[in-house]
Formats: sequence, structure tokens, C-alpha cells
Amino acid sequence: MIILDDLIIREYDVDGFTYRKIDSSVFATFDIETSLLKFPGMEYPQGVMYIWQFCFGCNEWRDLYIGRTWEDFKLLVGEIGELYNYGGKYNLLPCYVHNLGYEFQWLRSIFTITDMFAVKTRVPVRFTADDTFSFRCSYRLTNMSLAKFCKQ
Repeated sequence: MIILDDLIIREYDVDGFTYRKIDSSVFATFDIETSLLKFPGMEYPQGVMYIWQFCFGCNEWRDLYIGRTWEDFKLLVGEIGELYNYGGKYNLLPCYVHNLGYEFQWLRSIFTITDMFAVKTRVPVRFTADDTFSFRCSYRLTNMSLAKFCKQ
């Protein structure tokens, strides 16, 4: 079980564990690194995600998680959603992704996608995943390159 214990908002006990409710200033960021690989016996190269990074926090604190499999990522976001009681239309964790349209091609196969706003087919500005996370495209929202966005 993943324990995130840097939060100081409101504590409550469930089954002997102390959980803390987080406030609305908390957000997440997400990025993946991928490569094209030609596997033996396959005619064409296949896209492969080989590492993901998920940062969760606010201006006062941040936790960075790095993993190699989609199963680990699903476990992490499931634990965060459950631990901090995210879910429902008005209690979603915002998760910013620069160029969400690319990551969406991968995320759509591991999450249940609902409530999407897109500028073109499969080019979302925002979507809800598993009724817990609101993935948002920081590129579309800021209209800045990642380098310029980080400097700002």
C-alpha cells in the first residue's frame, strides 16, 4: 500500500490507519517516455511506454512517483483516489499533462474515459478518468512550449 503522509489538513481514522483529507490546491502532473521497438516475429515496430512519472502535491509539498508498468500506475492512482476520497463529478484530482493528446492515446486503454472536451478527434483538452481524475492539457491551456511554461 502506498502511504502519502505529508498532508496536514483534516485527519480521520479508518481501520486503524490515519488518513488526511486534502484541499483544493492539490494537483498532479503526469508524463511518459516511449519508444518504437521491433519485436521478433512482428512486421512493424510497436510503441512501448518504458517509464512514467507522476507528481502529486501543491506549492508547499510534492511527492514524485516513477514507475515502469501501467499496472503500477493504475495501482498508484487507485490508491491516491481511494486514500483521499476522490471521485464524483465535483471531487476530481486535476492532473496536468503537457501535450495530453499524445498521452491520451495510451491512457484511453487503461482508464474509463468520460466527460471529454476535445478540439479534434482524440485531441482532448480535458477528460475525466475513472470518475476520479481530471486530466488536463497544459499545452492547450497555456499555449506555451514546455520550456517557456517552466520559465513562466
